[in-house]
Amino acid sequence: MKNYEKQIEEFGKEIADEVVKKMSDPKFTPYLERYKVASSISRIHDVEIMVAMEDLEKSISRNVKRILENN
Repeated sequence: MKNYEKQIEEFGKEIADEVVKKMSDPKFTPYLERYKVASSISRIHDVEIMVAMEDLEKSISRNVKRILENN
């Protein structure tokens, strides 16, 4: 089983990719829902949902910034 931080980072990257796609193509429909992802991670790793949500949001923001800087 993957550790908590690794899962947060992986999903943060995937959601960030969707955020950037949505910025460039308003018709794009994201398939990952932040709350559902955070909820699943919190249950798997026995972490409070708010902690998982906050960590996921930080990862998404960090990865969106990284993607935009590299484009």
